[in-house]
Amino acid sequence: MSTESEQTPPPPPTSTQGSLTTRHVISVILALFPGLGHIYNGLYQRGIVLFLLAVGSIYLATEEGVMGMVVAFVWLFNIIDAYRQASLIERGFATDLGLQDAPKPPANGQLGLLAGAGLFIIGFLALLDYTFGYDIDRVWEYWPLGLLAAGAWLMIGAYRQWLRNRDEAKAAAPD
Repeated sequence: MSTESEQTPPPPPTSTQGSLTTRHVISVILALFPGLGHIYNGLYQRGIVLFLLAVGSIYLATEEGVMGMVVAFVWLFNIIDAYRQASLIERGFATDLGLQDAPKPPANGQLGLLAGAGLFIIGFLALLDYTFGYDIDRVWEYWPLGLLAAGAWLMIGAYRQWLRNRDEAKAAAPD
């Protein structure tokens, strides 16, 4: 007997297996700019991570003297993975988030506070630079603090969402 809670298996591979489609070509061309091929395929987080890896590897290769082969590896991996993800989407084994799951706008106040704080800080620093002659270049030494603040903001939001889900599950559970 089957129940509704059982997952349906993925559809069998289609006849396009092994053939080159428009999605493959566009993904590979866009992947020449790291992450863009993945974003085209609807894999937004993966695209952003690969872009940041490419930027970080270029930085390490130029500034820190770490092996330049890392740049080539990240770049080639990005192109190959964009092609592979396009193949999986074409065969029905992966979801094209760009087509099936349209992005939902953030809830009221969810992103506004963070964007407003960022604009306020940029405006304040520009005012200090132009009006009072403060050397704004000194501020760039502390850019990791912005990453720490954004990460803390996201972790707190995820924790609060986890608490809400847990409380909803407790309330919905039969006693």
